Parts: sequence; C-alpha cells; structure tokens
Amino acid sequence: MKNLSILILILSFISADMVNAEVITYQCSFDRYEGPNGGGTEDFRFTIQLDSVTKDAYIVGSQGLAKLAHIPAAFGRSFIEFSDTGNVMVTTIAEDGKAVHSRNTMMFGDLIPSQYYGECKK
Repeated sequence: MKNLSILILILSFISADMVNAEVITYQCSFDRYEGPNGGGTEDFRFTIQLDSVTKDAYIVGSQGLAKLAHIPAAFGRSFIEFSDTGNVMVTTIAEDGKAVHSRNTMMFGDLIPSQYYGECKK
C-alpha cells in the first residue's frame, strides 16, 4: 500500500503534456543555393529535432549538434542557430514542407551570405 501511495504521488507531478510529449523530426534536404558568386546545385542535408512540449530544438548535421531558437509562425516555423563565432543561420519551414536555409556568415571581415532551397519532411 505504501508503494502505491508513493507511485500516485509521483504520477501527480507528471503533467498530461509530458506524458504526450514527442520529438518531431524534420529531415531537411536542399538541392539549390545562391551565394555571392552565383548559384548552383548541391546535396546539403541536416535534421532538426523539436520537443513538442518544451519547444526545445536542435540541429544535427555534419558539424555535430547545436541548439536552435524555435519561432512558430501562422503557416510554418523558423529555427535560428547562432554559431560560436557569431554567425547566424535561419531555417524556415512552411506547412507544406518547402524550406529555405539562410547563412549570414562573416569571415575575415567579409560578409558571405548564402541561401539554400529545398524541403524538410516530418
């Protein structure tokens, strides 16, 4: 009986949202880009993982794992990554899965912008 009381007490601290929590995974693939010297094609991929309750988001790519700021919007969502060197990357995903990934990179005092076009599938 004592164990049952302890179990009930523990369960009372778990919210219904936590029980229904899930990780939403976006598999992102970009095949076109534009940069300061023109555009082209490329096979650029990464994964975004979003906790449905806490809204914590992470990007998993060739450079490892990084925390993202998550910004929900009326018809999609955006994710912002701030690198250790101060560069900013923004990924916006529309409800239909179309996506754009923008990099605002400063290197040796020069701005090197680039934008990638593709899709992210849940």
